[in-house]
Amino acid sequence: MNAATGLGIAGLVIAIFGALTPFIGLYLGWFALLVVSVAALMGDRGLTIATVIISALAFIFLTPSLWVGEGLRAMASSSTAPMPPRLLLPITAVMLAAPVVCMLLGRKASGQEIRSAPPN
Repeated sequence: MNAATGLGIAGLVIAIFGALTPFIGLYLGWFALLVVSVAALMGDRGLTIATVIISALAFIFLTPSLWVGEGLRAMASSSTAPMPPRLLLPITAVMLAAPVVCMLLGRKASGQEIRSAPPN
């Protein structure tokens, strides 16, 4: 096992633990995506993809803090009280995209050619 695989396994475990943990699950999911981004830069692919999928499903179905915050913001939009900026959803989207971008950057840095279609 190399370091990239070890980081990929660690990220997957953290993502699963974050999916099952209330209140801090969102932040654990972000940390897991950060860990697998580093793993992707080091060459890991399979565990990175698995972690992104698990994290996306956890964020959509198991993380109410994303949706409760937006709902409260919508309910309070008519009030005059100052409201915090919308940051949870954009940060989550960036964190979900980061491992994929790192996989492409890691592949490009290692000298592998990125092809969009098979050669003829």
